[in-house]
Amino acid sequence: MTISNFEDFENNFFDKLKKESKKSIKCINENRKLIEYNLNEKDLYQVRQFVKKFNDIVLNKAIEKYKLFEEILNHELFTAVLAQFRKSDVLIRACKIVNVNAVKWLLTMNIDLEVQDDECGATALMYAAKCTMLDFALKKMMGINGKHIYLLDNEGSNVVFYAAENLLTFQEFLHYTKKYHFDFNYINKRNENLILYCSRNRKISSQRSRAFIDLLLKYNTEDHNIVNDSGKTAAMYLAEGFRYNELLYYVKKYNIDPNFKTKQGNTIASVFIKKYYELYVNRISDKIFGVYNQIFKKAIITLDCICKLGCDINAPIDEDGTTMLMICSKLHDDVSYKRLVENGAKENDIVIQSKASEKEKYSGVDITNSQIRENIKVSQDWMKTILEDKNSPYHEYMAIYNRMCYYELSTMPGW
Repeated sequence: MTISNFEDFENNFFDKLKKESKKSIKCINENRKLIEYNLNEKDLYQVRQFVKKFNDIVLNKAIEKYKLFEEILNHELFTAVLAQFRKSDVLIRACKIVNVNAVKWLLTMNIDLEVQDDECGATALMYAAKCTMLDFALKKMMGINGKHIYLLDNEGSNVVFYAAENLLTFQEFLHYTKKYHFDFNYINKRNENLILYCSRNRKISSQRSRAFIDLLLKYNTEDHNIVNDSGKTAAMYLAEGFRYNELLYYVKKYNIDPNFKTKQGNTIASVFIKKYYELYVNRISDKIFGVYNQIFKKAIITLDCICKLGCDINAPIDEDGTTMLMICSKLHDDVSYKRLVENGAKENDIVIQSKASEKEKYSGVDITNSQIRENIKVSQDWMKTILEDKNSPYHEYMAIYNRMCYYELSTMPGW
């Protein structure tokens, strides 16, 4: 019995299984000695490799019924295969890709719920908690007492962090907190609490983001200015992601200091302008620049939001004394420059030069490039339209934002 014999069996067997053919059972029966020799507990590596190929077929969304798969796994020659199947990451993978049919079947197969994936150490429960389509799986797994409920991923995050995928998934998960005790102020290995984790991972960005923020902070009650291992806070990630609506609401309602500065020197304004600079220089030369119009519109509104929140727009963003106004000048972004000046940015600071260096951090853009010149003009038109053109169909977008700003700033207490 050579390796090639077993490989021939595998190819033949999996080919029939992919077609959901009953002949796959016949294939097993005809290769008894080959299977006994190769798929046994003495060579688990071989068994696991076989199970991995088996799982790939299980997870094919074209498969709707699993009676044949179950019959194969319960075959007397597949005892070792079934044991490794139950210890595999098949349920994790099924939950991750939201293969509802596969998940339903796998939950009947006594799969080990404590298995964690290699990618990030997440469990099937964690992935199920992220998706409303898998509420049935969440209910099933939360109904089984076990260590899987309190396991942590590679970053030290528990299932609560995964359940905070959006408002609906978090609301659903809260139903289980009466049975199990979870510390909603828990901090993971990256020194992140729930609100900071959600902000960094862009979970707070839907139309119901305000309700989600309120629900998160109803439970996550401690330290809204906690700083993670990257030196950023929740508010900084909202600014960095150009999520102006969420930023305004979060900072004002929860009395976040708009000028809070981390030990790494980060502020809301500094992380925003650095991300904006990065976006600008990396996209301004693209021939398909038009696809970025919404991003630039969100950026200019976020800049306006930062001004309205009272962020210090004159404060240096680095040790070289670079200011937001200097950045806009180097980008030839006249619209943002003008907006900053209108809100108190000091133009006389522009004459202060950063330390001369061939490796200058903010070298700006090359306006001798015709594509860049054209794209700058286009981006300026986009941003100007949002801020100023009352006849533009986009102006209502800004008008709604301004009404929101007025309401938030006039009805919420100051710092």
